[in-house]
Amino acid sequence: MGRIFRTVRGFEQIRLSEESLSPSLEDYLEMIFRKTNSEDDLRLSDLADQLHVSAASATKNVQRLANLGFVSYEPYGKIRLTDLGIKTGEVLLTRHETLEKFFKTLGAGDVGFEETEMIEHYLSEATVKKLRILTAFLEKQSADWQRFSENQ
Repeated sequence: MGRIFRTVRGFEQIRLSEESLSPSLEDYLEMIFRKTNSEDDLRLSDLADQLHVSAASATKNVQRLANLGFVSYEPYGKIRLTDLGIKTGEVLLTRHETLEKFFKTLGAGDVGFEETEMIEHYLSEATVKKLRILTAFLEKQSADWQRFSENQ
């Protein structure tokens, strides 16, 4: 009973006041984590290309991440994750991969990736953990899941 209803924007404002990363900054940090795990160097231009944003936008957001302690960065230099950036990047990537796998298991196809990108920022770690468990269950029971979903 005691639920307080708000608009999506209202819930987003509360979340942002409690956390330091906006959805946009989470996307930047996740991509930096992805790229620095697979490559030695990550430059601002590479990050901008990967996220399909302007160099100016990438610069502004990397500077924000640096001010928050997630990355170290010098103009025209390499972007490097701090220990906090690595830890947070791991959480962000795991969350993304969990949701993407969940949608794939459901049979969402290409739309699953898009939906992952749109909703991943708004789920708690507890919910993501439950989705990971549910996905493992659905995969283990894939034949039953297929029959059930086809008959709905």
